[in-house]
Amino acid sequence: MKQWAQTIMRWVGMALFALLFGGCASIAMRQEMVAGTPPPYLGARTDIQIIAGSGDWEFYWPALMPWGLMDLPFSVVMDTVLLPFELPSWYSETRRVTGRETPNRLRAVAVSNETVYLEYETVITKTDYDRRATVCGSNAYWMVVSLPRMTTNRDWVTVSENEPSICPHDLERHTLLVTIGGNGVPFGEGKLSLPDGRLLSISEAYVPAYVPHAQFRVTLASSNQTWTTGCIIKERNWSESKTAQRGAH
Repeated sequence: MKQWAQTIMRWVGMALFALLFGGCASIAMRQEMVAGTPPPYLGARTDIQIIAGSGDWEFYWPALMPWGLMDLPFSVVMDTVLLPFELPSWYSETRRVTGRETPNRLRAVAVSNETVYLEYETVITKTDYDRRATVCGSNAYWMVVSLPRMTTNRDWVTVSENEPSICPHDLERHTLLVTIGGNGVPFGEGKLSLPDGRLLSISEAYVPAYVPHAQFRVTLASSNQTWTTGCIIKERNWSESKTAQRGAH
């Protein structure tokens, strides 16, 4: 009787161990993911890295190797159970590429009375499922800023969403290179003296952190009048299949 009791207790202990600690890598790695679907056998692959001391687990080797050896069979079972539910979404996500078109710099200007035409460049970046980003092109757009109706306005006004405007061909175009800062890059600034004596200034050009747009301030000053307004250019985002052939936008 005593032997049977010991056998039962042993099996109960193993079951509790499997319930409490089995598949820890599968659970932990899924909880660590901020977004997206886990790749197949994420927990098992993590245990193998722990056992081998590779990747992010090199620092903890060989201390965690026994834990990885014990956890591996349970992670394989849990990953296998979850595979039918996660595989379709994972496959769909790995076939999708996200695109991003971000304003990069201002490069030319033309002025007609109190209307300012600004040419700006964008950078097109595509990012795959593994977060590998590739710069794959650029575009140039003209935007129109009408200053009279926003005289001495300190608010930020959206003046462009990457919709191309046309600069009149009869206007004189001036080069004005202003880099749009961001990620620690200082604000971009630039000044241009116009033939009529007025001064055009671009200031505070940057991309705020965690905000999908670029912004800058346009100021047009004469001897007796100053117009200023804040401008916003929204970035453009899209997603596409890896098999899609898409060029610059």
